[in-house]
Amino acid sequence: MSSDLTTTEYFKKTFEEILKLLPEVLESQEQSAIHQMRVHIKKLYALVKLLEKSEPDSKIKSDFKPIRRLFKKAGAIREVQLDLSKLEKLAGDDAHKFAELHQKLEKKKRKISRDGEAWETIAHRVNELFTHYDFKLPIRLLQDYFNSSLTAANNFMQQKEFHEARKNIKSVLYLKELLPEIDQKSSGIDFCFLDDLQEKIGNWNDLHLSALRKEGDKEVLSMESDFQQLNEELKNKAKDFMDSVYQKY
Repeated sequence: MSSDLTTTEYFKKTFEEILKLLPEVLESQEQSAIHQMRVHIKKLYALVKLLEKSEPDSKIKSDFKPIRRLFKKAGAIREVQLDLSKLEKLAGDDAHKFAELHQKLEKKKRKISRDGEAWETIAHRVNELFTHYDFKLPIRLLQDYFNSSLTAANNFMQQKEFHEARKNIKSVLYLKELLPEIDQKSSGIDFCFLDDLQEKIGNWNDLHLSALRKEGDKEVLSMESDFQQLNEELKNKAKDFMDSVYQKY
């Protein structure tokens, strides 16, 4: 493994995806476009936080702040969209709540559309700044980050705080893309195991939240059974989490 990793290509590719999705987010606020854009912003932010340690004199965090604001604005819309979707799935008859959420959503959508040109300008300006960055990330810093994040994930798994564990796992999965494929394989980390686990935790969390909202509904028993099955599976994975993560050759 080389001693330093270049970050330029990671920034470039991730910003390209954000700029590709941005018009759809601003014009139609399509749910999947918002979700994908926010995922790419999370990937960027994970690296920004890491580079703060290796480049303490840089302005990278303050330069990235406008994109964080965009992340939060789009997130506020997605949150209401999800609440509306859940209300529809429940087939509830709370017309007042539905109308209230719909009105809230339309207000937020109008606001981000109205500010669309400004957001486009901001996003392209920040992209220009980051394309001129040529930071080198010490491989040791990335390895330490992986190890500390996986240790934190393990602690959360042991405490049955699976959702918190997932946040740390996803940060590792985001930044593994800095490594060439051959270095990913030689890192000793089973990234496939981590990806499979975070997906299971995502399903577990969705079932948990749905069951809470459907309390008293006849579908709860079936949902509770699926939730308990996943819960037991995650508890079993927690027992040998570190052994599963670090491959043995």
